[in-house]
Amino acid sequence: MGNTYYEQKSLWGRTLESVNKEEQKRVKIILEFIPSGVESVLDVGCGDGLVTNILNERYNKVVGLDSSSEALSHVKSESILASCYLIPFNDNSFDLVLCNNVLEHLPFGVYERTLENLSRVSKKYVLISVPFNEDLWKRQIKCDRCQTVFHIYNHIKSFKHKDLESLSVNLKLTKFINCGIKETQYSELLDSLAKAFGRWETYEKAICPACGKNDIPLRKSRIGKCFFKLNRFFNFVCNRFQKRYYQVVCLYEKL
Repeated sequence: MGNTYYEQKSLWGRTLESVNKEEQKRVKIILEFIPSGVESVLDVGCGDGLVTNILNERYNKVVGLDSSSEALSHVKSESILASCYLIPFNDNSFDLVLCNNVLEHLPFGVYERTLENLSRVSKKYVLISVPFNEDLWKRQIKCDRCQTVFHIYNHIKSFKHKDLESLSVNLKLTKFINCGIKETQYSELLDSLAKAFGRWETYEKAICPACGKNDIPLRKSRIGKCFFKLNRFFNFVCNRFQKRYYQVVCLYEKL
């Protein structure tokens, strides 16, 4: 599924002007987090170069790395087609290594090897951005062909503050800020009942990781729809008093 999903043309081609205001602010925070004195940057999992293309205008050496050839077709800097857990550069090759919205997608084994590679090729800093304390169950979708349940954005890891503090034995967390869209609160009970009666999440770009089916329709269920609407009302009431940011940006110094 991985290659098929990330080769979708509709996923790529973003610019800073085309994304929402919250995402613009998050990108600006990433740029502001880069310490002075940095001259070379490797953007691991750069996607379509949303951040990479801005970095390319500011730093002497910028390289975008991604496993999607379709995504890399939008990158204006030097780029390389490769996996994040097999970075084809020597140790200490870049002053700073950026990994933006990548780690939450990685399975056990690949995740650990990726962290090792990020630290290995970095000379001074590692800068990451991931969803913060995400409830993975909330955004689950169910394939109507094979009944596989999966996250609409293919997230499989959730990060709390303690996870970010102990990300790697070779990295020390020096800077941390919550940002991005404000996550809505919801009732886990109502959400589970809605799903139990067939009202799962929907996403037009989702591709089933088991059978490869796309264009998964929204299931029609009156009871599930009722629980879903009750949850929306619960969201409305709770969000008048409390919201939390969906993402986090963290700067690490290499030990």
